[in-house]
Amino acid sequence: MQLPREGQRTEEQKYSSKTNKMTTFNIILAQTLAGTVIEIIVLLLVAGMIGYFTSYFYYRSIYRKKIHKLDSDLKDLQIKNDGLQDQIIKLKKELEEKEKKEK
Repeated sequence: MQLPREGQRTEEQKYSSKTNKMTTFNIILAQTLAGTVIEIIVLLLVAGMIGYFTSYFYYRSIYRKKIHKLDSDLKDLQIKNDGLQDQIIKLKKELEEKEKKEK
């Protein structure tokens, strides 16, 4: 086993200095109740966002087809409605003419 020279650091010291900076904040948060509560809330928010976006994209693909079908049905019904409105106007005119002839 070699002894470390002056100015050289052992593997344990290298590892310790790297992990010390990263885990200090995590250790402090883990030791406090408020830190635990904050962590749980953050995890719940992230899980909720993932669920929301997953369902949004899933239902968007399903309902997009239904919306397209309903739009085409709506256009057909509007055309039919316009035709019926024209027919009503013609029948009203015919009724008025017949009423005038009867008088």
